[in-house]
Amino acid sequence: MAVHDPHVQRPSDRAGQSGTADGARRFGRYLLFERLRRNGMGEVYRAGRVRDGAVETLVTLRLFNAAGIDGDAFDAACRARAELGSILSGPPFAELLDMGCERGVAYAAHAHVPGRTLAELLDRSRENGHPLPLGHALLIVDRIAIGLQNAYQRRLDEARVVHGFLVPDFVHLSTECEIRLGGV
Repeated sequence: MAVHDPHVQRPSDRAGQSGTADGARRFGRYLLFERLRRNGMGEVYRAGRVRDGAVETLVTLRLFNAAGIDGDAFDAACRARAELGSILSGPPFAELLDMGCERGVAYAAHAHVPGRTLAELLDRSRENGHPLPLGHALLIVDRIAIGLQNAYQRRLDEARVVHGFLVPDFVHLSTECEIRLGGV
């Protein structure tokens, strides 16, 4: 069953998306349910991976479709680091299910975990005028540090793994208080 939200804008051609007969939006083999956020890298959707005409699994689909991003070059750079997916598996890392390039737009699909990103949490804190409680902030920083230390203890071709681009959009806080790091 496709979900259609009349408040979500129709996707642009830059996103490589197309509509279906029932008004749902598609991106390659994914059915887009809801845009979760937009940032300087592109858009993030809650989506379903479609197989044999049915939604097989729920994913968080990140489209790297912001202006100035060359999807093919971005995809090639990600594939050069794809081996990290097998090295960095399990908590505290986001489970990468798929990545590629569709109509010039690079994408990454992760297992969907209910919750929000650190960027969303910080934005909401600013909007409400209430700072993040110190205990919560320290817990988040502690969990991020554990994840980075966990990555650093692993090796790829004899080199230690260092996260190259950790930003609040790549720190996911689940509803069960788990932290998952993405974008390695």
